[in-house]
Amino acid sequence: MAAFLFSEAQLRSDLPSFASGFSLEEEEAARIHAGSFIIDLVRRLNRKGGAQLAESEIAVAMIFVHRFFTRHSMSVFDFRDVAAISVFVAAKAANKQRTLDRLVADWWRMKFPGQEYLEKTVMRQLEAIFVQLETLLEATLQFELEVLVPHLFVANTLKKLGACKIVKATAYYYATDLLHITHWCLTYTSQELALVAIRVAFDSVGLEFPKNGAAAWVAQLAPSLDEATLGRLANRFRSKLTETRAWIPNISSLTFAAINGLRLDALKMESERQLKLVPRVAKESGSSQLNASVTSEEPATPRPSTPREPRIFRENGRRVIM
Repeated sequence: MAAFLFSEAQLRSDLPSFASGFSLEEEEAARIHAGSFIIDLVRRLNRKGGAQLAESEIAVAMIFVHRFFTRHSMSVFDFRDVAAISVFVAAKAANKQRTLDRLVADWWRMKFPGQEYLEKTVMRQLEAIFVQLETLLEATLQFELEVLVPHLFVANTLKKLGACKIVKATAYYYATDLLHITHWCLTYTSQELALVAIRVAFDSVGLEFPKNGAAAWVAQLAPSLDEATLGRLANRFRSKLTETRAWIPNISSLTFAAINGLRLDALKMESERQLKLVPRVAKESGSSQLNASVTSEEPATPRPSTPREPRIFRENGRRVIM
């Protein structure tokens, strides 16, 4: 784990993609698009049966991508290829393995929409390339394939607090968003990210974030994260959500809100009584039926994202896909 924790300064200057001509903005955008590709690919795979891949597998795959590109450049490896093999490895680690031919077929349709279906010979060649990429990914990750994701800490903490379903589910999907639209999993622990997700969830539904009564579990969850730092991270995350929602359609928390008819900044909280907290703002009338539980495996189906034109996937400087 420590091998993949970096300072903010390191992430702004020392990543391999920067040496290959990527700007900070391009590198960050590619990571976000990789997260979107993961979400859409998982949705496709889940439609075809088998053990359903859940938010936890999506989260693990996103972490794999973030870690991979601390060691490799995006000018050499297409983020969509790395995203696809990360889903494959995350599913395998969770004992929900998909066949490689199914993965490659869906990857092809997403990466090259409108092109003819793959012939068997080409399919076998691509599968062989993905096997090589799987080996490289696992070696890059130092074979650390069992990853603690923030969702576990979100669920356990809010259960202890006795939070209502809406707060639990909102924080749960915010945990995915943190991995999707930021690279903070390379700077902060999953426990610290969980606390940010919980803090923003309370703010989003208009409830006071527990302080005095919850000091013990806050200190236990993220002892190095003081109130001022937590507040700054929460504000940065909210700003990033506002900025990103304009060009990324499948952000998990917004999808969750849309499918349940919720507005995260304007909810009538039936949970005020359950949480025994004072609401921060007056609420409008009208409440919504919660259709997804905190352990929901499949968020709503959003419009597919459209990544920017990628760099070509290369191996040893040679074009292998395209």
